[in-house]
Amino acid sequence: DYLAEEIESLGASQKSACESAIMLILEHLLKIEFVPWPQDLRGWRKEVRAFRQNLKRNISPSLRAKLSKDEALDDLYRFTLSELRQDLIDDEVEGVVLPDVRPYSWAQISVSEPHWYPEPRYATQ
Repeated sequence: DYLAEEIESLGASQKSACESAIMLILEHLLKIEFVPWPQDLRGWRKEVRAFRQNLKRNISPSLRAKLSKDEALDDLYRFTLSELRQDLIDDEVEGVVLPDVRPYSWAQISVSEPHWYPEPRYATQ
């Protein structure tokens, strides 16, 4: 009974760590593509690499099967989008329009394309 609870708790912790990594990756991909702060691009890309490595370390085949589904990714994206929009308001960043629909595939989010980043949609001059 105790062992089963420990295993269940470990699974929940692992799922939470993976969901957190996915949301951080989504947040930073959105920043790279839509937030007009070119001086931060290098740092955001570095963060994405670190979050992808964290995801790679924590995700099991069964979690990958669950979290890579569109429904799960869309739920994580909606939460990430809400938080990022609020952060932009709090930081008084104006004119940034973020997509309501998740623009990134599982391959782009996860480690299957570890060095993929979206192109910035603003002039980086």
